[in-house]
Amino acid sequence: MSKLLFHFVFLFTFYPATGASTPTLYAESAPEIENEVGGPFQLGLIAGVLNYPGVVNIETLNMATGFQIGARLGSGFLVHGDFLYAFQNAEINRIANTGSEDIDQYMITTGLQFDWLSLFSTGLPWFKLQTGLLITHNRRQYNFDENASQGWDGGASLALNFQLNRSVSLGLEYRYMQNLSYKRDRDSFSNDEQIQSLAARGGASRLEDLDYQLFIAGLKYNFAL
Repeated sequence: MSKLLFHFVFLFTFYPATGASTPTLYAESAPEIENEVGGPFQLGLIAGVLNYPGVVNIETLNMATGFQIGARLGSGFLVHGDFLYAFQNAEINRIANTGSEDIDQYMITTGLQFDWLSLFSTGLPWFKLQTGLLITHNRRQYNFDENASQGWDGGASLALNFQLNRSVSLGLEYRYMQNLSYKRDRDSFSNDEQIQSLAARGGASRLEDLDYQLFIAGLKYNFAL
């Protein structure tokens, strides 16, 4: 399912940039964007929830907060970068008893999005429907035994953006992420083998191996340099 999502988003994000039959449909150029929404750059605050699908021993809704910067490239493309912090609590089975593990997660993400409504000649400058691809550097800090890990995740996104006025926009975004690679500072029994022992999918899995999803809302300010 997740691999199908990646293939779908990859195809429909980058196809418009390579097709020969679509360039005449683009409604916006970079100068037009500047005139319509106050500038091609944006800076905003973002917040949302992080969730591990199918995992029962981690809280379902983990709050995440951060900030985002972005720039419109013209022809419907947007590049952005953001930082998110999320706190999680996991129930774990230790040798003697059942306890909990507090986990701090720090995510630095870079993404490229495409606005599908820019393909139409009429255009909708105050509303955008975007899909994108993401790459995230992810660091988790396990507080019970002072262990940590860092790695790289790849993902896909679906976003809606509403321009409230010339300078301010509201964005809603869904992200689905998979791990590409990671390394732990050191292996430890508590958060290596046991932290996922109560997972619904069964077996003992490292937290880094699990897919996760983010639901994000953001308030962004558009400006020109």
